[in-house]
Amino acid sequence: MNNQTILIGFYKGLGDFINIVPILIELNKNFKLYVLVSPTIFPFIEHFNLTNGITFISFDTVSSGSYAGQLKLFFKLLATKFDFFFIAPDPQSKNTSRLIPIFARLLKIFKGKNSFVIVGSVFDRLSNFYDLRLPVSKLIPLLERNLQLFSLTNFLPSGFIPNLNIFKKLDCSPVKYDVVIHPGASSINRTLPLEYLESIVKCLTSKNLKIVLIGRDDDLKPYADMSTSVEFFSGPLSSMLSLIKGSRLIITMDSGFSHVASMLGMHHIVLMGPGDVRATPPSGVNSYVIHTKQQLECMPCNSNRCFRGSNVCLTTISPSQILNAVDLALNR
Repeated sequence: MNNQTILIGFYKGLGDFINIVPILIELNKNFKLYVLVSPTIFPFIEHFNLTNGITFISFDTVSSGSYAGQLKLFFKLLATKFDFFFIAPDPQSKNTSRLIPIFARLLKIFKGKNSFVIVGSVFDRLSNFYDLRLPVSKLIPLLERNLQLFSLTNFLPSGFIPNLNIFKKLDCSPVKYDVVIHPGASSINRTLPLEYLESIVKCLTSKNLKIVLIGRDDDLKPYADMSTSVEFFSGPLSSMLSLIKGSRLIITMDSGFSHVASMLGMHHIVLMGPGDVRATPPSGVNSYVIHTKQQLECMPCNSNRCFRGSNVCLTTISPSQILNAVDLALNR
């Protein structure tokens, strides 16, 4: 066991976190780890019992302007000893918030100039605040970006291949569905409009497929008035994951659930709206990524809101594109 301690962050979304888990498990063999995650990640951490040897620290998003939460985290980290602070690499189209490098540099000023080393991508905004700036490409998938970050510093063994089977121990739900749909991913720009989703559900139910919509209560509220008969599920994350594993197919936005399906080796269809397919693609032979056939100069914007006001990158994906992918997946 190495005597060095690593602080890693920030992981706000489930998809971002899932793509660092295999690397955390490997790093945990040789280093003491602190990992900064949003409160929404903790049910996932607890369900998969990832706390063995790893300390997870909750944060209010540093880039959100929650100053009380930032101060609380700042003072907590002032009292925490670590040797390296790795800043998680974001995709090119998103870019790390300017506040994160500033937060890291201020922390180092207060702790002392030799207290720890700040490590991040040279392509991040304000990367001059880092001590070690690495050529981590922002145009490759997230798992590969994380691999680059830790391989370039020799923190991972040579030739390391992440174990992507760690989630397959998940139990299946006793209730079986043909198709699970996750219609919203916590932002307007990654949420299917009611009329659009209803047209897709009608086509699927006409094929005698058993459908369920999943998500948080807030995610599912916009669909409460659907005229098409469909089931809803907004239970605990552990139950939601089991329900996904027990289904034949999941249709989801560019969200954490698409990465869950990838890790499980499941058939899954990802509706790629404002996201960058180069930087956040699901992996595996059972992935079907669908995006609009229109040439939109605003794509990918990676924004939470559509400046056009119509989610055009999602709503111009034709239902026939989705239905063709469903037929391919279920008959494969």
